Amino acid sequence: MQKVIDDIDAAWEQEILDRILAVEGGTAEDIDYDEAMKMILADKSVTTK
Repeated sequence: MQKVIDDIDAAWEQEILDRILAVEGGTAEDIDYDEAMKMILADKSVTTK
């Protein structure tokens, strides 16, 4: 079980690092919250990385 927890922690750390690097590198895109929610609700198959 500890391995699973460690893997989840590592995945979140990588996700956060990727987002920081995207912002710093100027490749991050913003999207209006309401527009994002419409997209998510319209497509129930939308998943996150």
